[in-house]
Amino acid sequence: MVTSIALDRVFSALSLALDLAENVPYGHGRRVAFLSLVVSEKLGLGKEAMRELYYAGLLHDIGMSSAMAEEHFNSDIAMLHAKKGSEIVKNLPIGDKISDIIRYHHENWDGSGGFKIKGEDIPLGSRIIYAVDQFDIRFDKSRDYYDQKGHLMNWLKYNGNKMFDPEIVAILLKLMQADKFWLDMVHFDEIYARPDVVFDHIVYLDVDKLIGIAEVFADIIDIRSRFTYNHSKRLAKTALNVCRKCHNDDLTNGKIYIAALLHDLGKLVVPNEILEKQGKLDDYEFNVIKSHPYYTKVILRQIEGFEDIAQWAGNHHEKLDCSGYPERLCKEQLTFYDQLIGICDMYTALTEDRPYRKGLSHKEAIEMLGKSAKDGKIDSEVLSLIADLA
Repeated sequence: MVTSIALDRVFSALSLALDLAENVPYGHGRRVAFLSLVVSEKLGLGKEAMRELYYAGLLHDIGMSSAMAEEHFNSDIAMLHAKKGSEIVKNLPIGDKISDIIRYHHENWDGSGGFKIKGEDIPLGSRIIYAVDQFDIRFDKSRDYYDQKGHLMNWLKYNGNKMFDPEIVAILLKLMQADKFWLDMVHFDEIYARPDVVFDHIVYLDVDKLIGIAEVFADIIDIRSRFTYNHSKRLAKTALNVCRKCHNDDLTNGKIYIAALLHDLGKLVVPNEILEKQGKLDDYEFNVIKSHPYYTKVILRQIEGFEDIAQWAGNHHEKLDCSGYPERLCKEQLTFYDQLIGICDMYTALTEDRPYRKGLSHKEAIEMLGKSAKDGKIDSEVLSLIADLA
């Protein structure tokens, strides 16, 4: 039921999309959130502060959706993405409580970071996230942990009093003495679960708050390419207008709107050079593009209660004649809402101005889509509902 969606489930799933966008190891945001809780417990933080730190850990890189993982090592880039992230989260539930944590999560203990603040003037949550963030992007799950353990512990020791709060470094070094710490890192995906401190105080979201989150992520998705700026919101508006003509209930309309806003979530895995390419894509590039609805569905399915939304968003490139992607679903496997979002996506793309062409008129776009309907690829009845919007 979409009216009882837990905030932590939403942020946890969407953190995976941010990992894909940033080209950091999958699950990075979750590991940063988890390790931040472990450290905060050793420091004796209260439960509310721990919960806020967990959410901040999941979203700490929300401002760097188009950056590469190695840019974490550039203090100027780090400051810019932290600043942007602190502004973005203010539009999310509890964002005002975690904004400063994210803003300063790349500040060095010695004051040499981008904002030039140092020591205990840096928020404690920021100091914790910075240390575990930098550790996690250096830890390689594909290698034996005992080949990395000594190097990483020495790196932490060296950067205590420089990059990191020495008290936090001491806690991490003590934790790292136990094999369990490293085995938990290796097997994190298998052991990851909702932390007790979050389980004790689950925050549920109504449809309006879910729409607000989806709108924020739609902007993150679309801003990566000048070709698709505002695409998701335009598509969502068209789909919602069709649903209102069908006299759907408010809950269904809200779910469709969310699915439309997030339909391209998986595009965060696509490199910018492919998204921005003006010429014809080669076979490799096209296959990368074709993977995006797969990732959309995989990520959204991790949110309990989003089953319909995940299906509608993830099926937007499937076709009635089984020629679509990524699952090659057929007519009998596709719902009205799958087709609605898919055809609205095609319509929106055709009517948008692109750097290399002017958008088609409503009439021209409907005529072009009519050929696809005639060929049995898309639903003519759904298309007629879009045509009647003019």
